[in-house]
Amino acid sequence: MTLEWEADMDCTWAGAVYAALRYMGEPYTYEQILGLSGACYRIAFTEIWDWSATDALVAFDYSSILFNAIGYEQIWADRVEKDDRNEERKNIVRDITNGKPVIAINLRVAPEWGVITGFSENSKNFYCRTYFDKEHLNENNDYLESDFWPFMIIHFGEKKR
Repeated sequence: MTLEWEADMDCTWAGAVYAALRYMGEPYTYEQILGLSGACYRIAFTEIWDWSATDALVAFDYSSILFNAIGYEQIWADRVEKDDRNEERKNIVRDITNGKPVIAINLRVAPEWGVITGFSENSKNFYCRTYFDKEHLNENNDYLESDFWPFMIIHFGEKKR
């Protein structure tokens, strides 16, 4: 599944969660993700319009509410220091190998949410889906490499129910 602007899913966090859950076979819609998390009821204002105003996690942690509602443990990795990235890289590879895409922000172009979907043979590079892919995708919609190390990472832990 591709992620793209102006496709009625402009909250990149909810779009990334939707894509990951869909891959995992969960039946939730984008609208249900916004509603179950409460993110559909908020917007952050600034003096001038900023596209990040639609980001569900700018002003409040709606992610924990959603993960609780859908029955998953949520595991955060926030601003992982360079010395700790090898361990976090192993966590990402483990989750992807186990069929759980990883949600992250700042994968390509700008700090917006996307999904880490795979990794290179040596696990040095991640493959991902972001809202900035459309003009770079080929006819097969192959995955693109991430440009940056993400500054926030959300793992799907154990299913609680």
